[in-house]
Amino acid sequence: MPVDSLDQQSQGRVREISREEASKARAGDLCRDKAGTVDTRSEIHLEPGQLPRAATEAEAALLAERPSLVFQRGGRLVQVVTVAVRTVRRGIRRPPGALVIREVEHWQLVDLFSQAARWFKVDGRRKEWTLTDCPERVAKVYASRFGSWRVPELLGVVEAPTLRPDGSVLATPGYDAATGLLYVPGDAVFAPVPPRPTKDQAVQALLRVRRLFEKFPFVEPSDAAAILAACLTAVVRRSLPSAPMFALSAPKMAAGKSLLADCVALIATGRTAAMMSQGKNEEEDCKRLLSLLKEGTAVSCIDNIERPLSGAAMCTVLTEEFWTERLLGINAMLTVPTHTTWLATGNNLLLVGEVTTRVIPCDIDPGCERPEERKFELDLRKFIPDHRETLVPDLLTVARAYLESGSPDLGLARFGRYEDWERFVRGPLVWCGEVDPCAGRKRLEQVDPVRRQLRLFLVSLHALVGSQPVTASQIIDKGALSSEPAAKGLQSVLEEVAEGRNGQPDGRRLGRWLSRYAKRVETGFRIMHAGERQGVILWQVLPASAAVGLEGFVGLFQPNAENCQSDSSNREGESNPRNPPNPPQQLDLRATE
Repeated sequence: MPVDSLDQQSQGRVREISREEASKARAGDLCRDKAGTVDTRSEIHLEPGQLPRAATEAEAALLAERPSLVFQRGGRLVQVVTVAVRTVRRGIRRPPGALVIREVEHWQLVDLFSQAARWFKVDGRRKEWTLTDCPERVAKVYASRFGSWRVPELLGVVEAPTLRPDGSVLATPGYDAATGLLYVPGDAVFAPVPPRPTKDQAVQALLRVRRLFEKFPFVEPSDAAAILAACLTAVVRRSLPSAPMFALSAPKMAAGKSLLADCVALIATGRTAAMMSQGKNEEEDCKRLLSLLKEGTAVSCIDNIERPLSGAAMCTVLTEEFWTERLLGINAMLTVPTHTTWLATGNNLLLVGEVTTRVIPCDIDPGCERPEERKFELDLRKFIPDHRETLVPDLLTVARAYLESGSPDLGLARFGRYEDWERFVRGPLVWCGEVDPCAGRKRLEQVDPVRRQLRLFLVSLHALVGSQPVTASQIIDKGALSSEPAAKGLQSVLEEVAEGRNGQPDGRRLGRWLSRYAKRVETGFRIMHAGERQGVILWQVLPASAAVGLEGFVGLFQPNAENCQSDSSNREGESNPRNPPNPPQQLDLRATE
């Protein structure tokens, strides 16, 4: 019977029994196991009215016995567990042996607390302390102490040596208090990283890693550099606030995209990548992204992408250090670190909109009809696990040598949002003689449908009306009614971005599209909000170099009647003259066809 449920008379007898007397009564019987070994675990005595004390002592016992067993992460108590078998759950496939972070339930705390200490309660009839298990209520009280836990904060798990944010090497197994990382090497014994590596050592180390991929049919040298960047990113990702995604694309299946993704994961973890299939919509993708981040996945691959890759959630995950999202099925928010290395594979992979500014492409093309029939001498899925004990130190040597040299400026165009990634990954590779892995990003811009639409729209509309303010309806009329060459390009964009229920461009849809991309510069122009006329929003195309400080006032002036349909006169009470027309510009529309 629990101590706090005894009647008042029994509780009085309990208090008469001292712990010292109880210890003497046990006389070694309770503190020795069957083999005669002394049990050195701490003792926790359950007494009425002392539930908070019992919870505090339980935590102290757990920290003393198993200091790296339970952690706190994102306001949750968590453990690192091993997935014993291959799992497929909610669109995510994990290989056997994967280390994942799982929330600790209160019934698991009962087990852990019972193992960490010897628990005693008073036997009311025998009037002595007897062994018992940790009560469930103690575990529940402890689990409710959000913000007061003393267990360490867990940022993530690494399975190979890595670099701390200050550039030092983390190579000691166990919990690293400086970073919040838990290093679990398993059976691997990694070669040491030179304390002060030279550039020659870095170049040779990079060459050894590069040989892994020499048989892949990369389209451009920057594609080969991109996969090296992905490998280096994977081994230092836990210490970077953000990193780009690597998009592995080919014109046909069985070209080797998934193999490349697995190579990255095998180096970092010794296992193939966790594979996420694309959901039916962005909301479903969001749930899967959160699941992968919640479990602390090291390398995640969105595999066999069929619909264009985009979405606000993906953009946030690739940019921010932490991501807050609602948990599935409950009205609660969860904040998780985003430090996963993200890969994506697909045939002629298409990325749309903002995500293109957060991705590095890696294209391969086997140039044959049946790429699955090709033969290779080296099985990388077997070779890399057998040699990762030297491959990881080689990659870290590349980064360390660059950092030790003072991270010299290489004159590279800045890759916004990823300054730390540039210092730990991009800079070291280029410094060692590799092609800039970001060089292929221009290809993404060329095939991005949003950029194509916006560029054609801006150039065509400017050719038709110059910089005169117009309404969305006037823009639609210009595309449909004008006989000028630029009208054809304008109409094609309107049909794509503003198609209404009747199949024709709709003014409201066009207005929303213009609002979404207002002020964005493409091909030297931008669309600007130019005030209102009789409650109708006006828009104008301005050169990127034009001053925009008077935005919102231009609409007070009457547009050029030669280029637009007639409008009502200026608002009542306005006497300012209209803006003078911009000087004519020669535009070449051929590049947009």
